Amino acid sequence: MSADTSCTVVPAMEYEKEGVFEDSLLENILDALPEATVITHGSRVLHVNQEFTRLFEYSTRDSVGRELVDLVVPEGRLHECEMILHTLRQHGRVEMETRRRTRSGDEVDVCLLISKVQLGGQAAGTLVTYRDIRRQKVEEARLKHTARHDVLTGLPNRALFLEQVGLTLGRLRRRPDRRFAVMFMDLDGFKQVNDTCGHAAGDKLLLVVADRLMRCLRPQDTVARLGGDEFALLLDESGSEAEVEAVAARIQAEIQEPIDGRAAYVTASMGIAIAVPDYESAEQIVRHADSAMYAAKTAGGGRHVTYQRK
Repeated sequence: MSADTSCTVVPAMEYEKEGVFEDSLLENILDALPEATVITHGSRVLHVNQEFTRLFEYSTRDSVGRELVDLVVPEGRLHECEMILHTLRQHGRVEMETRRRTRSGDEVDVCLLISKVQLGGQAAGTLVTYRDIRRQKVEEARLKHTARHDVLTGLPNRALFLEQVGLTLGRLRRRPDRRFAVMFMDLDGFKQVNDTCGHAAGDKLLLVVADRLMRCLRPQDTVARLGGDEFALLLDESGSEAEVEAVAARIQAEIQEPIDGRAAYVTASMGIAIAVPDYESAEQIVRHADSAMYAAKTAGGGRHVTYQRK
């Protein structure tokens, strides 16, 4: 881009002598802008506004006459310059989200807008603005996380869990020697906890259960809360059916451990589905694990059942 790439330029001071920036009204207008703003000739800085000096930590003296690319473009983003320059030549305007570097070396998310401008009657310069979008990016990340995670426990929700199971099923189809299992878990007696002790006690119990489930599994495994007192687990590289059932037994024992020194309120009913390559979808696997869990609950709860495909 003209503003972020190197080229032969007329020294900045020549334009200053011609009166391009002698008008204090222009400087006042630029300084009133909420975005960091730069005017360049070629790729050299002719003028920066106050917001630029604040955002990027360069004073006017440190900026004017220097290559803009040397001031703010991170080394890992230099590949963008040729593409930006090409777009500017074709359309006279560039708008994109990217990252730029401050004087102290920090990188900030910005919305970059570059337009051609006339300097001394010639279309020889560019107007470059950087809108700080760090707060926007943080909010986007928060909303994305909220959409895919349970608010109370922070665990993946149903949508993210099904996505993870789907990806694992895809790997199983490419490598039939891989084994994985899905578990569906429901807490026996949870409604009574809510009814007798209140929802705050119920929420605390769910947090304890989530923590214990995480402790029982390996880093490559996934624990999700699907809603209410229902949890789901994905055991990647799960081993044999006997090994999976041993994990289920360990989880059930962990759930029944005392809480705050008192006897546990609940037990867990668990259903297991062992994945095979001919499963059609992640939803089908989870549905079979759910069906096995209901069989365990119907049989009295506090136990696990493995789904047997016909």
